[in-house]
Amino acid sequence: TQTVVTPLLPEKEKSKEVVKAPDEKPVIKTVDTAATKPMISAYTFKPDDKYYAVVILTKVDMVWVNETKNAFNIYNRGKYYNKQFEYTVTPLNPEYKILLIGNFDNAQAAAEYVQTVKPVSNSQIVPWLAADKYSFTVISAANLEILKTQQDIGLYKQFIEKNLPGKF
Repeated sequence: TQTVVTPLLPEKEKSKEVVKAPDEKPVIKTVDTAATKPMISAYTFKPDDKYYAVVILTKVDMVWVNETKNAFNIYNRGKYYNKQFEYTVTPLNPEYKILLIGNFDNAQAAAEYVQTVKPVSNSQIVPWLAADKYSFTVISAANLEILKTQQDIGLYKQFIEKNLPGKF
């Protein structure tokens, strides 16, 4: 009987090792999730700060980014003839470039502007730019600096959607 018991122990130990291997995978996922949490808290939502309307351009050549800036300038001169806008193009990373349009007095004013231009952008402003090449949001100067450092558009969009739900 002692000979039979000894082979069973190594088999049990082997099965324990198999159980431990899958346990390592969730640990990696937990680290990934934890790494994103500080980034979310880095952004602050202060609705009364000055804000920009943002056109996020995805994989668009600089020539077309500048054409987009010119197109919004022309549109705004006609539609908002009594308001002066500033236009700034900021290359965020190789994939994304952002066109800042502003300065708006607060988040609500920037969001209202985006809600006005978004429905007509593909027909009246940038009809030559594929709809999947651009999207809209709003951003404050403080959050812009954080975005330039972190370069994570998706994370910022989640943050702004949480604070201004349904606007973009």
